[in-house]
Amino acid sequence: MKNRIGYIFVAITTLIWGINPTMFKSLSGFASPNVQNFFRMLMASIFLYIYAKCFEEKKKEIKVHSIKDYILPGVVCYAFAQFYIFGISLSKANIASFIMSGLGPVITIIILALFIKEERKHTKDFWVKTSIVIGFIGAVLVMLNFSGGIQYGLDFGAFMVLLGAIFWAIYTMLIRKYFSDVSPIIFCRNIIIMNCLFFFVTIIFTGELFQLGNLTLLQIGLLLLAGIIADAFANITFFLGITKVSAIKANVIFLLAPIISLVVARITLNESLTLQQFIGCMLTLLASILLTANEFRKRFKTQ
Repeated sequence: MKNRIGYIFVAITTLIWGINPTMFKSLSGFASPNVQNFFRMLMASIFLYIYAKCFEEKKKEIKVHSIKDYILPGVVCYAFAQFYIFGISLSKANIASFIMSGLGPVITIIILALFIKEERKHTKDFWVKTSIVIGFIGAVLVMLNFSGGIQYGLDFGAFMVLLGAIFWAIYTMLIRKYFSDVSPIIFCRNIIIMNCLFFFVTIIFTGELFQLGNLTLLQIGLLLLAGIIADAFANITFFLGITKVSAIKANVIFLLAPIISLVVARITLNESLTLQQFIGCMLTLLASILLTANEFRKRFKTQ
């Protein structure tokens, strides 16, 4: 029963992750990335604050960090949100999803190996090295538009999403290294509250604060709803899911997120991929699949 509920939470998370890129792309039609991030994180802050008060803070032995401990991961998360949402607004939702979900795990392994000594052993594995190479080739095919073997053009939006994936990997590394003893929901709440303040300051300095008056009540409602779904509810279902289902098994389901994005973006935004982009996206997904299969193999050997 516990596993069944866990799989439901994982499936809900995967569905949300699959819809997110298309939703963010649609929101960028009337709200700049900074405004979008501010409203989403404002609503997510309120939602997660209430949830943590009701469920998380009642638990015993909750590790508490000072505000200054959150500054570095908060800034890194801010950079991720900036690059990711700007990238989606300039590129395609389906490409963004494949880069984050397919190439993201590969980049995370590299970052973990660079900064955490005990993680370096994983990069020596043949299949991990193979995944890195395949993921790199896939990223090149996605971001560069080759024409006649001579001319090329950079998909700047996809490149920004790639930078976002790098910052997300650094963010993951900081969590693994310094916050492994903290309630993940409380950690997410504190980071999102901090980022809400960061984006509020950003829209003041960029002059976008005055643009808020141009938003209709419906548009503000959609931004706030996105915050509940993408930044609050998805975090809760993610952590509830992986506490009931092993992270490796959950990751198999998470791999479906870019496929969902591909279908949703096609139906709602009429987005399509060139043959080159499709091959690149499939290669990034293959890289992530190989990493997951390798973890299964190692887990099976130890049993």
